[in-house]
Amino acid sequence: MVTKQAQWAPTVQQEAFLRRPEYEVLYGGSKYSLKTDALLGWAITRREKYPKSHGLFIRRMMSEITKEGAAWERIAEILGSRVRYNQQEHKVYFPNGSVEEFGHCNEEADKMAFQGAQYDDLCWDQLEQFTETQYSYIKGACRTAQVDPPQYQGRAIEPRIRCSANPGDVGHGWVRSYYIDVAPPGVPYNEVVRVKAPDGGEIVIPRTRIYIPASVFDAVRAGVVSADYIATLEAMPEPYRSAYLYGKWDIFIGQAFMEFDPLVHVVRTGPIDDRWRRIASHDWGYASPGHHLWGAVDPQGGVIIYREWGFKGLDPVEIAQGVLYRQGREAPITWADPACWAERRKADLNQEQLVVLQEAGKLQLSKAEQYQQAGLTVQPANNQRIAGKQRIHTLLKKRLDGVPYLRVMGCCPVLIETLRSIQLDPNRTEDVMTAYLADAVLRDDAYDALRYLLMGVPTEATPTEVVVGRSMLHNAAGGRQGVR
Repeated sequence: MVTKQAQWAPTVQQEAFLRRPEYEVLYGGSKYSLKTDALLGWAITRREKYPKSHGLFIRRMMSEITKEGAAWERIAEILGSRVRYNQQEHKVYFPNGSVEEFGHCNEEADKMAFQGAQYDDLCWDQLEQFTETQYSYIKGACRTAQVDPPQYQGRAIEPRIRCSANPGDVGHGWVRSYYIDVAPPGVPYNEVVRVKAPDGGEIVIPRTRIYIPASVFDAVRAGVVSADYIATLEAMPEPYRSAYLYGKWDIFIGQAFMEFDPLVHVVRTGPIDDRWRRIASHDWGYASPGHHLWGAVDPQGGVIIYREWGFKGLDPVEIAQGVLYRQGREAPITWADPACWAERRKADLNQEQLVVLQEAGKLQLSKAEQYQQAGLTVQPANNQRIAGKQRIHTLLKKRLDGVPYLRVMGCCPVLIETLRSIQLDPNRTEDVMTAYLADAVLRDDAYDALRYLLMGVPTEATPTEVVVGRSMLHNAAGGRQGVR
């Protein structure tokens, strides 16, 4: 795939990656599987094949590009003096007029630097280090000029995106959902993007993507990596061994709830006895997302989350109306974010003074009070973060009959993805990470709502390790069942 002058010989798996025709290709998996080399080999191929083409090679940190032995030096090592690197511009210039540019996107706001940019190709190295919003935004820069596009043997270049990744880090959840879960490895995933045109017509754009596993074993067989390195990875404790040696995406380092298994804890539907105690929870949000959950507590202390509602940009009255509409005749106890009781300025006021100030518009009601006026009664939730997280761990455990205490219905995708993806705080491992929450990537609104709800489960419903003859999804008392 790479020109004969290049001092690089792709491995078998790298060849499989280089030959893929799809619009987006992820090359990922185990550690030291030569993923960066594969990306650089592909970029070199494109720059030499299409004269005057322009590609972008992007890392999270600029230091990962400029440091000794970084990607641009590897290109020089492969192609020698045939290319020229401009250190100030972070660009490699090819003799045929092509350019490979190196960029970074550390902070979420850094993606705005690519507004209006245009590249024939994008290469993302260590995609798991990026947020989904960074990827989606910068991906818009992958577009070929309509006037005089780069050509090879009379054929114009088609924009392409290539990525590398390992399991783990901030982007693990969305990378897995976007590339790994949609189709088996090596099998293309085809989708159709439909865009409504201003004239009322519809523009249909086919898109394809594929995941190609990257294996350290392939590098060992090629003589590029010592077999001793495999022994090092094999000796590592789980989950590091599975993630680093075999590139497994079902677990990842730093995952807060490694015991959460969608195959175990997620149920499609489940009849819930009308007599089961109903409970709800509420995490406030306006500029950032908020979340409301509904759950039912069964006689064995199990909890089923059967409904969720995410919202943003709504005032308290609109939120209250939205909650009441969705729960209908249900009247669950609703535990709310204690922040809903902030902004209250009436500590020493009697009822008459309150009315006067309220009518004059000088009384700033708390969100909880506005909910109450709109017909939604809420109570302050227990906001102990560590205890709340531990409560989730406790209820994710299985009873002796194999049924977990906590289950989530499939109609709650935000909560499910949160439990799959939210990470531990590396500086406070007993809590979850909140560093990326401003990006709405590692959203904690559903997580906070869940811990409010579970901390509000009555003490008499505390799980006990008992064998029950029937599943929690069944009406043990024979009463009428159904979810409303």
